[in-house]
Amino acid sequence: MHTENPLPPAQLFKIMPADTQIEAEWEHASQAHPAAGVIPRWGNAIAWHELHHTSPRRNG
Repeated sequence: MHTENPLPPAQLFKIMPADTQIEAEWEHASQAHPAAGVIPRWGNAIAWHELHHTSPRRNG
């Protein structure tokens, strides 16, 4: 998208990995290099909006 000659959307869809491919690669990488307890899971990571307030009222 930020190149001089970006590919047309039809070609981008052909070469971009699908969600299932990304999930399979993530599963393979997590089995090959286990990092249990190192990478935060959903629900226990710090959220940006918890530390950055744009108004005196709470954003969440």
